[in-house]
Amino acid sequence: MKAKWKILSKSRRKRPPPPASHATKEQLAEFSQIDKKTLHKSSAKPGITALVVDNKHDIAVSGGRDKQIIVYSKEENRVLATIAGVASKEITCVDVSHTEDGKTLIVTGSQDGHVKAYLSPDYQLLGSAMVEDDDEGDAEQKAVVGVSIHPTGTYALATTRKGTVVFLSVSSSEGEGVQKWAVFREKDADDVQYSCSMIHPDGLILGVGTTEGKLKIWDLKTQKLAQTLEGHEGSVTSLCFSENGYHVVSSSSSGEVLVWDLRKGKTIKTLNQKEESDDTSSIGAVCCAAFDPSGRYLAYGGEKGVNITVVKEWNLIALQESGKENENVTGISWGKDAMSLVTCSDKERAMKYWGPPSSSKGDDNEKEVKMEE
Repeated sequence: MKAKWKILSKSRRKRPPPPASHATKEQLAEFSQIDKKTLHKSSAKPGITALVVDNKHDIAVSGGRDKQIIVYSKEENRVLATIAGVASKEITCVDVSHTEDGKTLIVTGSQDGHVKAYLSPDYQLLGSAMVEDDDEGDAEQKAVVGVSIHPTGTYALATTRKGTVVFLSVSSSEGEGVQKWAVFREKDADDVQYSCSMIHPDGLILGVGTTEGKLKIWDLKTQKLAQTLEGHEGSVTSLCFSENGYHVVSSSSSGEVLVWDLRKGKTIKTLNQKEESDDTSSIGAVCCAAFDPSGRYLAYGGEKGVNITVVKEWNLIALQESGKENENVTGISWGKDAMSLVTCSDKERAMKYWGPPSSSKGDDNEKEVKMEE
């Protein structure tokens, strides 16, 4: 793991600039809805509750209240897999990565407290683990609020509402599957409640948000808290690290989006401020945020749509057709070369694709999606 950290830390500092095919600011300013895909089953309370895009291959992985995972290829307009029976309650989080031999690895977390792993090409279950061992207590506290696949591709990190962090080994070897490797919690913090989490690009620290509005940084080598950052009024709803690993962004139910400098332990920018936002730029409570793969752009979504900002310049580019009351964007992820943005809501079953007009195929919304064979 330390060897992997050295490789990742060194390579990201020497990483070349984005390719010529990467989206420009002018193209981002033209983003509008170019496609909409309704792939999840209907239910009494429909909604997509987890979303991630493998931006190398433009494959979207979504989890819903229907307790299913859908793996969809935008390029092929085809459902690669429908994974049913993932959980007894709604899916809360999902992550995607690749193994050394090029297979797609999906790890999910759910409200019932389980973490499960699936591997392409058939996306069969590799294994599962119950994060909290205690059978007693409030079931809601056992809910998994965040999962991240470690850069090695052989481990995953999961966090629960109760404040537990679990290191899991993930293997396709027979008899191994998903196993707990280490479990740790804060000392003397029985009342702490975690709300989200994400692993750092180098794989040695884990960022965790709390319902009290705090951002906590775990050192995974020592399994101890390295830093606690305070600045939110409401619960932290999401967090994401920049590509270079120097910054982390956290969003909140109270609306503010904070950009933190991890080296200095302080905020360098506050976005979506109520007192500075007018009706056209404020999106209310923010549920999700994501850097594009290059770290040039930041998108965040919430009650009234999505905003995109250019990192360091911090000028806003509001998505067209957004800004509607109660749109409630709860998931957001960038596509390849930042030429598309995928959003979802916990109030509907559809994923929405955003991009410049030139990337629209015109009839994609009506074109029938091919299902897996």
